[in-house]
Amino acid sequence: MWEAVVSLLYPRRCPVCQEAVLPRNALVCQNGCEKRFHVIEEPRCKCCGKPLEQPRQEYCYDCRKTPHTFQYGYAMWLYDSTMARSIAAFKYKDRREYGEYYGSCMAKKYGKWLCSLECPVLVPVPVHKRRYRKRGYNQAQVLSEVISRKTGIPVAADWLIRIKNTAPQKELDDQERLKNLLQAFGVREEKTSFYIRKYRSVILIDDIYTTGSTLESCARILKQQGVHHIYFLCMSIGQGM
Repeated sequence: MWEAVVSLLYPRRCPVCQEAVLPRNALVCQNGCEKRFHVIEEPRCKCCGKPLEQPRQEYCYDCRKTPHTFQYGYAMWLYDSTMARSIAAFKYKDRREYGEYYGSCMAKKYGKWLCSLECPVLVPVPVHKRRYRKRGYNQAQVLSEVISRKTGIPVAADWLIRIKNTAPQKELDDQERLKNLLQAFGVREEKTSFYIRKYRSVILIDDIYTTGSTLESCARILKQQGVHHIYFLCMSIGQGM
């Protein structure tokens, strides 16, 4: 009864149109909203997963130009204006309930791949404690926990930490992003030996892949700790060239 009352007073919002979801028990409106998010399919970059314009291409321009520490990864949706509005609400307007839909879709599409990796663990890209206090949650951890429930893969949310409260990446160019993230991440040393012994494959979880600078910085820190197999899974990514 209490849940019914709460649902009436504070109805779940659709992550696409951001209005009250219809029908009420759904995660997204059943009137075509879901189709407004563009799911990424082939052809896509074999490293970062960006959709490619040329079917015969194997790698996007960025991945051909710059080698990565992580092995490869995938993104669920194309980052366009509809997705940008949805993610902004998810991160900055306390719409953490959107994470249930995002994470469920990611687990449905990529769960089989995740479970095929050797001894996998999900590691959300951390936010700085100051930003966490202001926001009340880490959006990457919300995604990780949903994916974990759907796949059974554990989450290591207490291993990777954000040391520097960096400026938002969307406001910077490529060179500024790299400089911005220099020494931004670290690990809790007391957790490292446990996670290294228990797991073989780390999957970094984040919301947006722009240039890959954030994931690359996280991967370098984990590599220094002795992690050999590093992958990623993101909500969205831009178009490749």
